[in-house]
Amino acid sequence: METPHGAESSLKKDAIAIYKAVLAFIVHAVGGTVIFVVLAGLAFGLGQFVRHLGIWGADAILVECLGALEYVIFGADALCMLFFIYSAVKAAYKEMSK
Repeated sequence: METPHGAESSLKKDAIAIYKAVLAFIVHAVGGTVIFVVLAGLAFGLGQFVRHLGIWGADAILVECLGALEYVIFGADALCMLFFIYSAVKAAYKEMSK
């Protein structure tokens, strides 16, 4: 039994839409991960710098504030990454359910 030409074309369009949605999600996930790693690396570098400042005898309040800033940067980066992945999943789901 053969499928009508219109049904076959519709299946191909659905498959392409799903493929595009998955591909867009992967690109967004990889891009978001790269941004996360860069910012996490900066937070790590700041942490190393703060540790060295403490060893070199910098003012304790400066060391504490910069240490807190390191955690704030990392925490904000993690929250933004989660939101970014959530929005990418939501967009991919919306695209696939068309």
